[in-house]
Amino acid sequence: MFLNSLPGKSSECTGRGGLQRRLCFSSGLHARASARRFLLPKSASLRTVHTVTDQERWLLLMGFQAVGRCSVGFSRWQRVAVVLCTIFLLGLLSGLLFGRPAIAQTKTNGAKTNGAKTNGAEKVDCGATTSRTLVELKDASAGLFANFRGAESSIKYQSGAILKRALEIRKDLKAEHLSCPKMCGLATDSSIEFVARPRQFNKEHPENEKCQQYFTQTTALPLTWLRAPFGDFDEFSRRFSDFSQGSGAAGEELYRKCDGACSPQYRILISQVPSETGYIADVYVVCGLPRDKDDNMYTLETSLVWPCVPQAPG
Repeated sequence: MFLNSLPGKSSECTGRGGLQRRLCFSSGLHARASARRFLLPKSASLRTVHTVTDQERWLLLMGFQAVGRCSVGFSRWQRVAVVLCTIFLLGLLSGLLFGRPAIAQTKTNGAKTNGAKTNGAEKVDCGATTSRTLVELKDASAGLFANFRGAESSIKYQSGAILKRALEIRKDLKAEHLSCPKMCGLATDSSIEFVARPRQFNKEHPENEKCQQYFTQTTALPLTWLRAPFGDFDEFSRRFSDFSQGSGAAGEELYRKCDGACSPQYRILISQVPSETGYIADVYVVCGLPRDKDDNMYTLETSLVWPCVPQAPG
């Protein structure tokens, strides 16, 4: 719309002498062409992003219109000089009026993050690569009375039992061969990974749509409780049973964030505290679809995990 207001239309140049009419028409075309080249985005291969506001575009177009009207009688190079000076002055004026330059450019410089290059230096996420060895799979009951009594079939009993067996195996089991990224090496000590998830889900439950939304969200960003200390695996099994049934502050928080019939799925990394007899647990929870309460069983899994860790050069 604004481009059409620039001189160069025959109605604006009529009534002048032949030479003046030709100069008027010529300078108007030059100003219009310059405005188009300056305001329209360049090709994507130039990697240039223009962020010109409507107010700045109006200011620039009015400036080019003034150039077109006032440069009648100028030589070609004089008109070019006037256009360039106008662009420079309008850029300064735009910064003063709108608090930013008329056109901002952003160029990619090859810098990358998240395990690539940043400012020419290579940054590697060593912990993203791990060696994992499955130790045991076990099904256990989520029934309220079985867990209250600590029955052998219950999650409360079986979680402690399979973790104790994983701890015994951990003493002798070595990591399978793993090629770690550059500047990383395999950790000498493993962590125990404990996973608990429903064995079957209720595919007809009316809350499936809501729980699926929770599942998508918490798969990308799990609910976390980090650095939880405990003394031994008997204590762990008691505390995990309380937590998974909504007892205590952490359990109440869990079921506020994973409410209704949605079922939590647990992944817990357990590491030994250096120079101490206790352990530290990092808890990650995905809020998933409702479990099938007619089945009412969870699958428990233990694995040994050796992460890649940073190593000093040489």
